[in-house]
Amino acid sequence: MANQNEAIVQELLQSLPERDREVLIRFYLQEQSQEVICREMGLTDTQYRLLKSRAKARLAELGRRRVSPN
Repeated sequence: MANQNEAIVQELLQSLPERDREVLIRFYLQEQSQEVICREMGLTDTQYRLLKSRAKARLAELGRRRVSPN
């Protein structure tokens, strides 16, 4: 079941724009700090917070649609 859930999350992540996907992967899966992500991606703190927040919301919406496509 864990492998199936992981596959679903990977599929949903691939549906996101590249920049959104990169921020979420780097922060949540690779456990990089906000400071590192901002520096390496050329983001301000505000840009980072907005990007991460919106990316999480998009991912959540994609997940809800997958569970209940109606």
